[in-house]
Amino acid sequence: MQNPVMIPDKNGDGIKDLLVVCGGNAKAEPFKKEGRVPGVLMVLNAKTGDALAADTVPDGGEAYMPPLYAQQKDGTEQIVFGTGGETLDGHLYLTDTEHLLRNDLSTAHILAADSGHGFIAPTVAADINGDGYLDIVYGQYYSATPDLILFLGMRVKRISYQHQTAGKSAVGGVYGEWGRSIFEQ
Repeated sequence: MQNPVMIPDKNGDGIKDLLVVCGGNAKAEPFKKEGRVPGVLMVLNAKTGDALAADTVPDGGEAYMPPLYAQQKDGTEQIVFGTGGETLDGHLYLTDTEHLLRNDLSTAHILAADSGHGFIAPTVAADINGDGYLDIVYGQYYSATPDLILFLGMRVKRISYQHQTAGKSAVGGVYGEWGRSIFEQ
């Protein structure tokens, strides 16, 4: 289980719940798919640890990236999650919390795909362009096509910047045309 994320209470017990992703095998041979465990996105009861919802990621790939939970101004609850590894293809997905709570990630929207590398580094949510919706920022981890990827809010419009990154993105203060600066760590 990598980096659990607190989300609003989903089972009515008055305690925030956990969004987690499990799957992969750090001891598996590089470039080989054998021995890899498919990623599973889960909502856990934070008090008991019981699974409230779970589904295998749509591409059946391993998953190491911490999921991102974002609640938009209209109340929509979104989850961003990634698949793949340092040497295996992967996808960056967007779904809503309701689909996961129905144990169904089959309709998750593919935001990006990469061959030879997956989506490992954490994503960041911030209102970059000032429209009131949280935008998604992802620094592609040692990709064949190095990008700093920005998805604008509910429109899921991709903007890519050729930029090599080896870590996670961070959003800074209010500056410039887009409203905020984006830094790589």
